[in-house]
Amino acid sequence: MSDLVEKNDDPAILVSGALTSMHLMAAADRYLSEEEVSLIADLLYKVTGVEVGPDEIIASSREIDEKSTGGSIFWQSAFEPYRNLSLSSRGIILKSAMMVALSDGEFHDEEKRTLGDLAGWLGLTPDEYVSVLEQVRDETPGDA
Repeated sequence: MSDLVEKNDDPAILVSGALTSMHLMAAADRYLSEEEVSLIADLLYKVTGVEVGPDEIIASSREIDEKSTGGSIFWQSAFEPYRNLSLSSRGIILKSAMMVALSDGEFHDEEKRTLGDLAGWLGLTPDEYVSVLEQVRDETPGDA
């Protein structure tokens, strides 16, 4: 687990939050490709230190898809349990989604809106959101 994670944070909750946030970004086109599954697995390991296999990612994706018909109301309630995590862990959840959003080298307006919503759902301030965004941009190769 990352050194940035507070000792009081439950690693399983952090992994669940990171996985949910990455799915939120990857599912924007309503299709989870093999490349996205691989990317999610790699990023999840990078930001949490936990290995999650493709079958678990796909199962989680299906479960989230089945529940997400409520749109914004669903997503707000889906991220409610993660609001109690430390600032560093909530930043990791947001960072996970940002890394998926930036993985194609572009940061689209819809991705920006979704990430802004996610930051709010996680209880992050605008300054905390910008701080995480700048950290991810510094860590992401390319012109993102």
